[in-house]
Amino acid sequence: FGSSGQRAKLFPAAQPPPWRPRRPRPAAMGRMYGKGKGMSSSALPYRRKPPTWVKMKPEDVCDHICKLAKKGLAPSQIGVTLRDSFGIPQVGNVTGSK
Repeated sequence: FGSSGQRAKLFPAAQPPPWRPRRPRPAAMGRMYGKGKGMSSSALPYRRKPPTWVKMKPEDVCDHICKLAKKGLAPSQIGVTLRDSFGIPQVGNVTGSK
């Protein structure tokens, strides 16, 4: 071929499609084809009553929650602190509310 103009006429460059094909959004670290994120065997107890070893009253637990919240802790950090420091497994079971 003598010039690049002749080559361009014979072999046109591949043009991208006028629309972009949509890619599926990546899942947020969970199942590929389901909703669950899969915490293996992390079931809550069936009983809704507080365990026998928890001796704190619901008012005391609420006071501790308010103190920790005023310090600026996140709800998950409040739960971890209550679990580790005071032995409260589930706040909802002790206080009767979320």
